[in-house]
Amino acid sequence: MRIPVLTILWTVSLLLLLELLGVGRSYAQDMRTDTVYVTRIVRDTVYIQVTPSAPKEKESFSPDYSDRRMLFALRTNILAIPFLNLGAEVPLGPRWSIGSDIYYPWLGRPDRAAGVDKSGVCNELLAADLELRYWFARRDRKDGQRLLGCSIGVYGAAGMYDFERDWSGYQGEFYNAGLDFLYAAPVFKGRMHLELEIGFGYIWSAARPYDCLEPGGVVYRREGVTKFINWVGPTRAQVSLAVPICTRKQGGVQ
Repeated sequence: MRIPVLTILWTVSLLLLLELLGVGRSYAQDMRTDTVYVTRIVRDTVYIQVTPSAPKEKESFSPDYSDRRMLFALRTNILAIPFLNLGAEVPLGPRWSIGSDIYYPWLGRPDRAAGVDKSGVCNELLAADLELRYWFARRDRKDGQRLLGCSIGVYGAAGMYDFERDWSGYQGEFYNAGLDFLYAAPVFKGRMHLELEIGFGYIWSAARPYDCLEPGGVVYRREGVTKFINWVGPTRAQVSLAVPICTRKQGGVQ
């Protein structure tokens, strides 16, 4: 079917007229869809308050003796284990203490009835000392943890001896006085104290030489021969283990 040219021209003219009148533009505006613009995104935030746990306290090197009171401490000088010894120290208030040690060795005398063994060796010492000590302050000190830390002391000692070798020896007595420095630290979780001590002072001794000709025989002293000893310098050295003896305070935890 042929479309007349006139009809085509009329149709085009009608469309142009409608465009000029804005009919098509109005229709297009009516058909436009709305657009939503998101300018801000809000997110809900939940705040959880977390309380940090307190740092774990270091385990104390020594147990808590706050419910105890120290009565005294027993000790022995391990440097002188062959020379049997025993000592005790008593605290006098928070800063002071008084102590004493006794030495009584008996070595190289298996034949005690004879008095001298067959090898001609004798080591006897009977001595005692007395000391007064001042302890420096410690911030964490408790009543049951006394006699610890640094201290200085004044001491005096006296004794007699009999030292023999190869059937010849010396018998005599001595006197000693001086100052010392001591440091004590807890060991074995505070059940014992390790004490390191060094002292400087003066020693006076009168040593009388003798000879012994047979086991258990008579001791012959050399008449008119006495060796006097005067010494100023180190006179004391101790590495001691001490055991504190405590009692519980009234109302203390059992």
